[in-house]
This record gives sequence, C-alpha cells and structure tokens, in this order.
Amino acid sequence: MRPTTFFLGSGRSGSTAVSHIMHGHPRILNVNEMLASFFPDAFPEGDLSGDDYWAYLTRPSPYHNRMIRSGTAIPELIYPRTPGRRYSADDEGGIPAILLMTLSWFDEDPDPLLDELEPVVRS
Repeated sequence: MRPTTFFLGSGRSGSTAVSHIMHGHPRILNVNEMLASFFPDAFPEGDLSGDDYWAYLTRPSPYHNRMIRSGTAIPELIYPRTPGRRYSADDEGGIPAILLMTLSWFDEDPDPLLDELEPVVRS
C-alpha cells in the first residue's frame, strides 16, 4: 500500500489548476478548497458532536454566497448554479459550505451525496 500523500497550496499559487488536473485521476481524492469553504471559521474550537459537525458542514457561507450574488467569477466555487437546483445563493439559506467546493467534485449533481453523507456524519 502506498503512503497517503497530501498536496497543499496557498492562495494564488496555482493550486486550483493542479487540483483540476489531479481530479481526473481515479485514485486521488480531491477535496479542493475544503477549508476555504468554511471561511472564516475553518477550525471550530472544542469538540463537536456528529450533529454539531453536520451543522458546521452544511451551514451556508455568507461570504461566498455574497460573492456569488454579486456576479463575481470564482472558479473554485463549482456547485452547479442552474435554475431548479435545491440550493441557491439567492435563497435566504444559501448554498451549504460543503457543496460549494468539495462535494461538487464528486458528481455533477452533488445534492444526493449530501443526503448520503448526513447519517454517516451525524452517527
């Protein structure tokens, strides 16, 4: 078994482009920009229950949702923003943080993945 390798990058370093390239490999798990999805609270303090962690993962990011509503082009925010989607930056609730840049890498329709993940995280 090969050791686990992490690829990390900082802002404006080309890490998004490298992440797009790596995404095409079937044995690479790409959680592109996951921590950035939770800005400004990427590391919550204290212990979290499964329910608390689920709330953390699925809370909308006001920062990113405002950027989407303003029309700012942000290639990292890959959640499909098409009419009829379950979540929208225009909605009062907004798009859950985990969908903005992470789960959307795994499927063109990441909403069912969010549904599948819920009981696992909460348990």
